Amino acid sequence: MLHWKAPNALRSDVARLTSASLEAAFGERGSVQEALTSISVADRLRIAICVAPYCGDPRLADELGSELDATAGNGSYAAIVDESAWENTFGARQISLFEHAIEMAVDPTSTGETAIIALREAGHSEATIVAASQVTSFVAYFGRLRRATELL
Repeated sequence: MLHWKAPNALRSDVARLTSASLEAAFGERGSVQEALTSISVADRLRIAICVAPYCGDPRLADELGSELDATAGNGSYAAIVDESAWENTFGARQISLFEHAIEMAVDPTSTGETAIIALREAGHSEATIVAASQVTSFVAYFGRLRRATELL
């Protein structure tokens, strides 16, 4: 689990809720709401690593990568961080979630009904699509929050 200490500049309620969201996004199965458990912790971390470069916190992907290597084995971070190698490592279903997460982080307005239909056609359940979207949204928020509080 990522270790995060809320900076003193952050309101206590924001810090508490962000910490709870961090646990929900990357906690073990059974410790979070059912929708998030439709994706393994390793895949949630992979999605987060895909999104991290677009969130204003340059260290976040490496921190998530350390967590992924601890969860899924050394070399797991190297496999997800190199988009050109995805086809050699991941199946088309997983890649579609990674691409959805990046698109959602870069241009959220482009991930409307057509994108959801494409994910369903790729074989993803609604719970999986929601979970991937929740992880993406949280990482976008978390990266920006950390960067902003550092600047304070």
